[in-house]
Amino acid sequence: MDTTALIQKLHSGGFALTRPATTVSFLRHANAIAADGGHDSNRLISDKGRKQCAVMRETHTRFMKFNAIYRSPLPRVDQTLMGLGIDTGDAVIIPQLVIESGLETHQCGVIDAAYEILGGVGLASIMKYKEVAYAMDVYAATALEALYEQFEALPQWTVAVPVAKEWGPARFHVIAAGHGWFNPLLAYYLAGSNEVAKRHLLQHAMGECEIIQVGVNDTGEPHWERFACPSV
Repeated sequence: MDTTALIQKLHSGGFALTRPATTVSFLRHANAIAADGGHDSNRLISDKGRKQCAVMRETHTRFMKFNAIYRSPLPRVDQTLMGLGIDTGDAVIIPQLVIESGLETHQCGVIDAAYEILGGVGLASIMKYKEVAYAMDVYAATALEALYEQFEALPQWTVAVPVAKEWGPARFHVIAAGHGWFNPLLAYYLAGSNEVAKRHLLQHAMGECEIIQVGVNDTGEPHWERFACPSV
């Protein structure tokens, strides 16, 4: 699908999550060391990041079991998952889950400049700049297309199990681990008609080692929750 078609699908709600009994958790990586002249992609989590993982693991253990794990290719994301006690041996690495920095492309340059100027802000502040919004949407549409390809390839995606003495969809919980600016945008488009989730995602930046959860419950109602990392 070409870029124009992907953007149209994104803006028309084509990537909204509608399958009942399904939850997608977006995880932002923990605090990472500064690049110090090196490339952003080589950054590792810091001592603070390891403490964040430990406290999140203790506080939210019940959310650390997943049917499938998807992650950005960067080491700090893998380290964060492992720090949370999540076995990454079966994780699927999705290159589209990271917005690469420092590339000699117009789109990448727009995002790099915006990040330097805006820093850690909510989606509303990011998306009010037309060129930045478009660049972010291109990345989002590409990433969501890749995620949906993974979803639809899984046998569990269509398996039925007894629910309240009737046959219904299998409960399914996946995690997509990545980065602060990007995760809220992906969650925003997955949230579809869930206006409570979308309003929050627009106004609040995603904290380090935080989890944003969007989904649909057993009866088809939208689900939304966030799990901030306690201060360490």
